[in-house]
Amino acid sequence: MTPWWPGEQWGLHGGLARETGFTFVTGDRLDVDQRGVNFFVGCAPPKKFGSATFYSGAYRDRTGALLDGGGVYHLHVPPDPPVRQFWSVSVYASDTQAFVRDSPRQSIDSYDDEVEKNADGSLEIYFGPEPPEGKQANWIYTPPGANWWTYFRFYGPKPAVQDKSWRLPDIERIG
Repeated sequence: MTPWWPGEQWGLHGGLARETGFTFVTGDRLDVDQRGVNFFVGCAPPKKFGSATFYSGAYRDRTGALLDGGGVYHLHVPPDPPVRQFWSVSVYASDTQAFVRDSPRQSIDSYDDEVEKNADGSLEIYFGPEPPEGKQANWIYTPPGANWWTYFRFYGPKPAVQDKSWRLPDIERIG
């Protein structure tokens, strides 16, 4: 995964896609592995990178440790994520690369009226096998005994995503 914000764990799948304009041709070859990853993750490439959607993924917490389904994690989403439409954060099982089977909730997004926001518009998202006390509305289930990963999606990303002036902090293990 190619890091997006310097010094942080959030990154991009298939950096080669962006570099080659989604042709995946490098020198004298077609990089079918990178093309496969890109199409698996997004099903189809955008005409212009980052114009309609922008996805940044994380497999590791702030310390660099793999995200463990038995742990409890926290993500602080700063106020005003730079989107024209909406944002979403989703959890996937590392072994299947699919949504977590039997999860009561796969994602949280900016359309969710039940999510509790802070006074400044920021919010706290929790990941783990059980919700922290009183945090059910801001919790996404993770599978005990298995690793997981997440995507933070920007739909209609504004320039602050591309110029990196808005930053998404790393996920922190809190339990």
